[in-house]
Amino acid sequence: MSCNLVQIQAAPKKKPDTKLCFAKSSPCSKKKITCPEQCPTANPTDPKAKVCYVNCISPICQAECKNRKPNCNGPGSACLDPRFIGGDGVVFYFHGMRNEHFTLVSDLNLQINARFIGLRPAGRTRDYTWIQALGLLFHSNTFSLEATPASTWDDQVDHLRFSLNGENLVIPYGHLSFWECPNTRIRVQRTSSKNSVTVNIPELAEILVNPDFENPAKPGVAMPVVGGEDKYKTTSLLSADCNSCIFSPVEVFEPKESVEMEYLDCSGASGSGNGIVCRK
Repeated sequence: MSCNLVQIQAAPKKKPDTKLCFAKSSPCSKKKITCPEQCPTANPTDPKAKVCYVNCISPICQAECKNRKPNCNGPGSACLDPRFIGGDGVVFYFHGMRNEHFTLVSDLNLQINARFIGLRPAGRTRDYTWIQALGLLFHSNTFSLEATPASTWDDQVDHLRFSLNGENLVIPYGHLSFWECPNTRIRVQRTSSKNSVTVNIPELAEILVNPDFENPAKPGVAMPVVGGEDKYKTTSLLSADCNSCIFSPVEVFEPKESVEMEYLDCSGASGSGNGIVCRK
């Protein structure tokens, strides 16, 4: 029997993605930034692979590899009962009240609210609460992301519901399936077949949603209570009427004067400040 020798050539290596920061205020504005070989793309086909990420606020202007799975210990995270991690790493516990709405972030052109659900065990003086829905107000638009009620959580059933400006959105199941709106520039992409998504509004916000996390909290440890929930309570998921809310898209579109601020880094490390270092 004679056999033919077949030479198999390796598939050509794909070039890493090139990222751009579009905001004029960014120190990396319009600079072409190449993704590292370790994470050559922001949309890998492997759900467990790291993604290419560029922090457009940092003057370093370099791409880095990040885990797609949200980090409950990272700055900006909100997990568990819930607790929030500030930009300087300080942990804030915000218990809120069930069936009420509170603002998590309020800026001139962006507001992020949360709807809390919960229960009160016998003998407790307060509710145990969790975030059931997020509401985003940006420019003149509203977007909501909700976890639908379920008596028993099933990973094989999608529990996420989305809406933009009052219209329900349908995002096909499947890793990397996405929906985007050119007019509002919002993009919602699934990072697994069900129940995990990334919501991105360029130069404003990126939100990662994933039901899997580990609880690092230490039960029974005393913590200071500062109150102030009355300052952040809103009348609905998509309202900006709390006492401390500053969301005002009109002022963003029609600014009376332009003020350029220096870049601020509150990571807590003395060598990481971009101009100002925040300390407690």
